[in-house]
Amino acid sequence: MNDAQMLLDTREKVRHYIANDWTVPIKLGWMVIQSDEGAKFPWIPNDTQQELIDLVWAKWEANVEPIRILVPKPRRLGISTAAEGMGYAITSFVPNQSGFLLGYNDENARTIFEMTQRYHREMEPFLRTKTRATNAQEIVFSETDGKLVIGSAQNKEIRGKGITFFHGSEVAFYPDPKKTLGGLLPSIPERPRTIIILESTGNGVGNWFEEACRAAERGENNWTLFFIPWWKEPKYSVPLPEGYDLTPMSSGQYGDELYYQTTYNLTPEQLYWRRRVIDNQCQGDIHFFMQEFPATLDECFQGTGYPVFSHEILNEMAAEAKPPLATGLIEGNEIVLSEDDRGWLKVWQYPVEDAWHHRYCISADTGGTWEGADYDSAYVRDRVTGETVAAIHGHFDAYEYVEYLYVLSQWYHNAMIAIEINVAESETDEFGNTVVDLMLRQHPDANVYRRKVIDDQSKRETTRVGFHTNRQTKQSIVDHLRQFVNEWPLKQQQFNDRGLIDEMKTYIVTQTKTGKTSWNAVEGKKDDRVMSFGIGLVVAETMPMPYLKKQQPKTQTTEDALEAIL
Repeated sequence: MNDAQMLLDTREKVRHYIANDWTVPIKLGWMVIQSDEGAKFPWIPNDTQQELIDLVWAKWEANVEPIRILVPKPRRLGISTAAEGMGYAITSFVPNQSGFLLGYNDENARTIFEMTQRYHREMEPFLRTKTRATNAQEIVFSETDGKLVIGSAQNKEIRGKGITFFHGSEVAFYPDPKKTLGGLLPSIPERPRTIIILESTGNGVGNWFEEACRAAERGENNWTLFFIPWWKEPKYSVPLPEGYDLTPMSSGQYGDELYYQTTYNLTPEQLYWRRRVIDNQCQGDIHFFMQEFPATLDECFQGTGYPVFSHEILNEMAAEAKPPLATGLIEGNEIVLSEDDRGWLKVWQYPVEDAWHHRYCISADTGGTWEGADYDSAYVRDRVTGETVAAIHGHFDAYEYVEYLYVLSQWYHNAMIAIEINVAESETDEFGNTVVDLMLRQHPDANVYRRKVIDDQSKRETTRVGFHTNRQTKQSIVDHLRQFVNEWPLKQQQFNDRGLIDEMKTYIVTQTKTGKTSWNAVEGKKDDRVMSFGIGLVVAETMPMPYLKKQQPKTQTTEDALEAIL
């Protein structure tokens, strides 16, 4: 065998080895990247990149399920570099792999494809895969029957075929992600060793990427959530200037530094880096910093406006939350429960023995039945313990909702039912008056909430049924909610509804064009749970105090008296 043949044989052996372990070109530094200054050097993955590579490789080796990864990310951690590196290694060395790279606009697409072309151009010439086409849109590998294609999300009508590796860059900024990804993701087979990596910095809430990440966080889809907070990156640290006294603050322009220091064990150098970036790169906007350099998933997805509730406390509440004892629904006059997680009725505590007057109250927000309408939401509150014991959440017709509320009230010992009517001008879905009217006609014995008002004609105090939401009462709702959240660390009342906690995280205060304060969910989110729970806090305070029922004295018989004497 001559030297040329031996060289070819060696090449084939090495390529065959890499085909079975595509991480080899990365491990051995055969892939080249370029610095912002234009210098080229071997790519040595940083800790975050290596963690992502290890995750993908472990799933590849397991060969059990499709690889689906969502990456909400801080800026400049090199996630795109890692995704492109894996995509190139797989499609160029592993036979029959088809890759698709999708940027959020034309410039982003060109940037990530230039990175891929550099990987190919700078690869060890001895091992570099031969191509039959290389241009601005694709690289086609002749030796492996593989290819890499680039696209831009600006073209919303993208279709795919036979894709085995897909990298979506800055997905939260796609103009129409539902349509764009709807044409691409179904073309990727649902089999092991097919890979989808969707990564992005945050871009508000209510978009496809944020909702997919939240669903993954709750375990409601088959995506793996890969989130790395900014403070895990070693380069995000700056030495303190000589004489600089960094005393962490609990409030102010940098937020609650004490919380970050104690929760994440941050060094003064990390806190100083954080201050510098807030001042110099984020123009003093701490919420913009949180979006670009999040410490938590909540910070990654920032809505416009100022959060009404402390996210730190809400996170503590969520960590302490327990699943319901049972879930289910109401059929006719019966409550049907099971121990699985299905059903629109959740029960955390069963009704306690009927020994109290005015123990329970139900606060009910009304929504609608058309697509996109607010939900019907109701909470049962135990006024003795201060805990939420049950909840309803779903889309119902008015006549159904009335029956559900009445049956729930009877189960919880004739609990008072406070139904919201005449919602604030910023909300659109409401049939509260219909629900109240049906309740009074169909269940005249129902224990419904009545508010005191001044009659327009007689100018005398009278009562009307239902909780009227207007600017004044909404202010009271928000005040009660803030007090409940802020006092939670001291009272430590058991609070378990994660759905409500999620809504609280996206409930914001803004200013209208006329300068008035407005409280609402951020665009694309709902606040029906927030409103119904807040109404319950207000109503519970106006009800008579709960007190023990008087027990009838037991009549002593002659036999009892004789037995006691003898």
